[in-house]
Amino acid sequence: MIFLNAEAFIQEAIQSIFAQTEDRWELLLVDDGSTDRSTVMAQEFAQRHPDKVRYVEHERHQNLGMSASRNLGIANARGNYIAFLDADDVWLPNKLHEQVAALEAHPEAGMVYGPTQYWHSWTNKREDREKDFQGDIGGGGPRDVDVMRSLMDEAWEGRKVRVTICRITRLSSTIRIFMRSPPASRSATPRWTPARLPSCRRGR
Repeated sequence: MIFLNAEAFIQEAIQSIFAQTEDRWELLLVDDGSTDRSTVMAQEFAQRHPDKVRYVEHERHQNLGMSASRNLGIANARGNYIAFLDADDVWLPNKLHEQVAALEAHPEAGMVYGPTQYWHSWTNKREDREKDFQGDIGGGGPRDVDVMRSLMDEAWEGRKVRVTICRITRLSSTIRIFMRSPPASRSATPRWTPARLPSCRRGR
Protein backbone atom coordinates (compact mmCIF):
# COMPACT_ATOMS: atom_id res chain seq x y z
CA MET A 1 0.00 0.00 0.00
CA ILE A 2 1.53 3.29 -1.08
CA PHE A 3 0.32 6.43 0.63
CA LEU A 4 0.79 10.20 0.69
CA ASN A 5 -0.95 12.31 3.32
CA ALA A 6 -3.69 9.73 3.80
CA GLU A 7 -4.46 10.13 7.50
CA ALA A 8 -8.21 10.39 6.87
CA PHE A 9 -8.55 6.90 5.36
CA ILE A 10 -5.40 4.82 5.82
CA GLN A 11 -6.53 3.14 9.03
CA GLU A 12 -9.70 1.83 7.39
CA ALA A 13 -7.71 0.60 4.39
CA ILE A 14 -5.28 -1.27 6.65
CA GLN A 15 -8.11 -2.75 8.69
CA SER A 16 -9.64 -4.15 5.50
CA ILE A 17 -6.45 -6.18 5.04
CA PHE A 18 -6.54 -7.46 8.61
CA ALA A 19 -10.16 -8.47 7.96
CA GLN A 20 -9.16 -10.82 5.11
CA THR A 21 -10.35 -14.41 5.42
CA GLU A 22 -6.97 -15.42 3.95
CA ASP A 23 -4.31 -14.82 6.61
CA ARG A 24 -1.19 -15.59 4.55
CA TRP A 25 -0.21 -12.04 3.71
CA GLU A 26 2.35 -9.35 4.45
CA LEU A 27 1.54 -5.65 4.29
CA LEU A 28 4.12 -3.16 3.02
CA LEU A 29 3.20 0.43 3.91
CA VAL A 30 5.19 2.58 1.47
CA ASP A 31 5.37 6.23 2.51
CA ASP A 32 5.76 8.61 -0.44
CA GLY A 33 6.92 11.50 1.72
CA SER A 34 3.81 12.19 3.80
CA THR A 35 3.71 15.32 5.94
CA ASP A 36 0.54 14.51 7.92
CA ARG A 37 -0.12 11.92 10.64
CA SER A 38 -0.27 9.03 8.20
CA THR A 39 3.49 8.47 8.62
CA VAL A 40 3.13 7.95 12.38
CA MET A 41 -0.01 5.87 11.92
CA ALA A 42 1.77 3.54 9.48
CA GLN A 43 4.82 3.25 11.74
CA GLU A 44 2.61 2.37 14.71
CA PHE A 45 0.92 -0.43 12.75
CA ALA A 46 4.33 -1.79 11.81
CA GLN A 47 5.50 -1.65 15.43
CA ARG A 48 2.38 -3.38 16.73
CA HIS A 49 2.40 -6.11 14.06
CA PRO A 50 6.04 -6.69 13.07
CA ASP A 51 5.28 -10.19 11.81
CA LYS A 52 2.70 -8.90 9.31
CA VAL A 53 3.35 -5.21 8.60
CA ARG A 54 6.46 -3.35 7.44
CA TYR A 55 6.96 0.39 6.98
CA VAL A 56 9.06 1.50 3.99
CA GLU A 57 10.00 4.97 2.82
CA HIS A 58 12.23 6.62 0.22
CA GLU A 59 15.64 7.92 1.21
CA ARG A 60 15.35 11.17 3.17
CA HIS A 61 11.55 10.74 3.23
CA GLN A 62 11.32 12.04 -0.33
CA ASN A 63 8.16 12.32 -2.41
CA LEU A 64 9.03 10.39 -5.60
CA GLY A 65 5.57 9.57 -6.91
CA MET A 66 3.32 6.53 -7.26
CA SER A 67 5.40 4.49 -9.69
CA ALA A 68 8.61 4.80 -7.67
CA SER A 69 6.72 3.99 -4.49
CA ARG A 70 5.13 0.87 -5.94
CA ASN A 71 8.52 -0.23 -7.24
CA LEU A 72 9.96 0.24 -3.75
CA GLY A 73 7.23 -1.95 -2.31
CA ILE A 74 7.74 -4.62 -4.95
CA ALA A 75 11.49 -4.63 -4.30
CA ASN A 76 10.84 -5.33 -0.62
CA ALA A 77 8.16 -7.98 -1.13
CA ARG A 78 8.82 -11.50 0.15
CA GLY A 79 5.75 -13.42 -1.01
CA ASN A 80 4.79 -15.14 -4.24
CA TYR A 81 2.03 -12.69 -5.16
CA ILE A 82 1.60 -8.92 -5.29
CA ALA A 83 -1.70 -7.11 -4.71
CA PHE A 84 -2.13 -3.34 -4.66
CA LEU A 85 -4.42 -1.27 -2.46
CA ASP A 86 -4.67 2.51 -2.42
CA ALA A 87 -4.79 4.13 1.01
CA ASP A 88 -8.26 5.59 0.41
CA ASP A 89 -9.83 2.32 -0.79
CA VAL A 90 -10.67 -0.99 0.90
CA TRP A 91 -10.59 -4.67 0.05
CA LEU A 92 -13.66 -6.83 0.59
CA PRO A 93 -13.01 -9.66 3.10
CA ASN A 94 -12.71 -12.53 0.58
CA LYS A 95 -10.47 -10.73 -1.94
CA LEU A 96 -7.23 -12.57 -1.18
CA HIS A 97 -8.85 -15.94 -0.53
CA GLU A 98 -10.71 -15.97 -3.83
CA GLN A 99 -7.98 -14.50 -6.01
CA VAL A 100 -5.15 -16.61 -4.60
CA ALA A 101 -7.32 -19.69 -5.09
CA ALA A 102 -7.88 -18.67 -8.71
CA LEU A 103 -4.16 -18.27 -9.35
CA GLU A 104 -3.36 -21.59 -7.71
CA ALA A 105 -6.06 -23.28 -9.80
CA HIS A 106 -4.62 -21.75 -12.98
CA PRO A 107 -0.81 -21.97 -12.79
CA GLU A 108 -0.59 -20.77 -16.40
CA ALA A 109 -2.07 -17.37 -15.40
CA GLY A 110 0.15 -14.52 -14.32
CA MET A 111 -2.67 -12.28 -13.10
CA VAL A 112 -6.24 -12.47 -11.84
CA TYR A 113 -8.55 -9.50 -11.51
CA GLY A 114 -12.15 -8.74 -10.67
CA PRO A 115 -14.76 -5.95 -10.74
CA THR A 116 -14.70 -2.93 -8.45
CA GLN A 117 -17.53 -1.62 -6.29
CA TYR A 118 -17.58 2.17 -6.66
CA TRP A 119 -18.51 3.32 -3.22
CA HIS A 120 -20.04 6.75 -2.61
CA SER A 121 -22.19 5.86 0.40
CA TRP A 122 -19.18 5.95 2.73
CA THR A 123 -20.24 9.55 3.41
CA ASN A 124 -23.46 8.22 5.05
CA LYS A 125 -25.40 10.82 3.07
CA ARG A 126 -28.73 9.65 1.70
CA GLU A 127 -28.11 11.21 -1.72
CA ASP A 128 -24.84 9.30 -2.08
CA ARG A 129 -26.33 5.86 -1.42
CA GLU A 130 -27.92 5.76 -4.86
CA LYS A 131 -24.60 6.49 -6.55
CA ASP A 132 -22.99 3.18 -5.58
CA PHE A 133 -22.43 0.81 -8.48
CA GLN A 134 -20.30 -2.12 -9.53
CA GLY A 135 -18.00 -1.71 -12.52
CA ASP A 136 -18.32 -4.24 -15.32
CA ILE A 137 -14.63 -5.15 -15.57
CA GLY A 138 -14.22 -8.82 -14.81
CA GLY A 139 -17.32 -9.86 -16.70
CA GLY A 140 -15.28 -11.69 -19.31
CA GLY A 141 -16.55 -9.67 -22.27
CA PRO A 142 -14.68 -7.93 -25.08
CA ARG A 143 -14.05 -4.84 -22.95
CA ASP A 144 -12.11 -6.95 -20.43
CA VAL A 145 -9.87 -8.28 -23.18
CA ASP A 146 -9.21 -4.74 -24.42
CA VAL A 147 -8.36 -3.52 -20.92
CA MET A 148 -5.89 -6.31 -20.23
CA ARG A 149 -4.27 -6.02 -23.66
CA SER A 150 -3.86 -2.31 -23.02
CA LEU A 151 -2.19 -2.99 -19.67
CA MET A 152 0.23 -5.44 -21.26
CA ASP A 153 0.96 -3.10 -24.18
CA GLU A 154 1.86 -0.35 -21.73
CA ALA A 155 4.29 -2.71 -20.06
CA TRP A 156 5.91 -3.86 -23.32
CA GLU A 157 6.35 -0.30 -24.57
CA GLY A 158 7.83 0.98 -21.31
CA ARG A 159 4.99 3.40 -20.62
CA LYS A 160 3.58 4.15 -17.18
CA VAL A 161 1.48 1.15 -16.19
CA ARG A 162 -1.97 1.74 -14.75
CA VAL A 163 -2.69 -0.15 -11.55
CA THR A 164 -6.01 -1.80 -10.75
CA ILE A 165 -6.52 -2.42 -7.03
CA CYS A 166 -8.81 -5.38 -7.75
CA ARG A 167 -6.11 -7.59 -9.15
CA ILE A 168 -3.45 -9.89 -7.77
CA THR A 169 -0.34 -10.80 -9.73
CA ARG A 170 2.45 -13.32 -9.43
CA LEU A 171 5.55 -11.56 -8.10
CA SER A 172 7.64 -12.71 -11.08
CA SER A 173 5.12 -11.20 -13.50
CA THR A 174 4.86 -7.97 -11.51
CA ILE A 175 8.62 -7.46 -11.50
CA ARG A 176 8.65 -8.05 -15.26
CA ILE A 177 6.06 -5.34 -15.81
CA PHE A 178 6.87 -2.69 -13.22
CA MET A 179 10.65 -2.97 -13.32
CA ARG A 180 10.56 -2.44 -17.10
CA SER A 181 11.93 -5.85 -18.02
CA PRO A 182 9.52 -7.08 -20.72
CA PRO A 183 9.44 -10.65 -22.01
CA ALA A 184 11.34 -11.49 -25.16
CA SER A 185 8.13 -11.97 -27.12
CA ARG A 186 4.38 -11.43 -26.72
CA SER A 187 3.91 -15.18 -26.48
CA ALA A 188 6.05 -15.20 -23.32
CA THR A 189 3.70 -12.82 -21.52
CA PRO A 190 1.80 -14.37 -18.57
CA ARG A 191 -1.87 -15.05 -19.12
CA TRP A 192 -4.59 -13.43 -17.03
CA THR A 193 -7.94 -14.69 -15.83
CA PRO A 194 -11.00 -12.71 -14.66
CA ALA A 195 -12.71 -13.25 -11.32
CA ARG A 196 -16.48 -12.92 -11.26
CA LEU A 197 -17.04 -11.46 -7.79
CA PRO A 198 -16.14 -7.92 -6.66
CA SER A 199 -13.02 -7.87 -4.52
CA CYS A 200 -12.50 -4.24 -3.63
CA ARG A 201 -14.33 -1.01 -3.03
CA ARG A 202 -13.29 2.48 -4.03
CA GLY A 203 -14.80 5.92 -4.48
CA ARG A 204 -13.00 8.44 -2.28
